[in-house]
Amino acid sequence: MTDKAFVDTNVLVYARDRAAGSKQKIAHELISNLWDSRCGVISTQVWTL
Repeated sequence: MTDKAFVDTNVLVYARDRAAGSKQKIAHELISNLWDSRCGVISTQVWTL
């Protein structure tokens, strides 16, 4: 994968939420793949208050 992929904050939440069931597994795998490929991006607004 060479294109950048925008990661919605919900995906980050699902990856950490044990109550999310199958969504947690899918989100964790997605984030892991994007991390390894260095293709994931998030909005800078996510980190500003």
